Amino acid sequence: MRPTKIQYYLGLAEQVATRSTCLVSKYGCVIVKDDAVISTGYNGSPRGTMNCSDTETCIRDCEGLSRYNQCRAVHAEANALLQANYNNLIGSVMYISRYGSSDKSNPKVEPCLNCRRLIMNAQVMKVVCRQSDGTVTDVDPNDWVNFV
Repeated sequence: MRPTKIQYYLGLAEQVATRSTCLVSKYGCVIVKDDAVISTGYNGSPRGTMNCSDTETCIRDCEGLSRYNQCRAVHAEANALLQANYNNLIGSVMYISRYGSSDKSNPKVEPCLNCRRLIMNAQVMKVVCRQSDGTVTDVDPNDWVNFV
């Protein structure tokens, strides 16, 4: 059976997530405009730095940190935004999916507050997330105005 476009782009995001260097949560992001993929990103350590999958050590575990946003990794959404041309981002749709087991400290798939600000500033039109249970949620970033 042929997947819908939403299923297709979320499937791409999940595949991108397999490149994540995080030992706890693997997130992938695909940004689409006019039915063309304009950028992808996954969560991992900044370029040129050791990452958790290489050291086989999670900095959050070592330092007793519990939240994903306390990690040194660059989030998938931020990496995808960094890779894109700003003019292409205006009016685009962002798809986010997690690969593998869910992170108990962050059960819901959604952008953190910092990524929300970046998404809003990039003028992304809609964010679509596949939750761990397979349901799909979407949000207009303008709805975040009072929550960032």
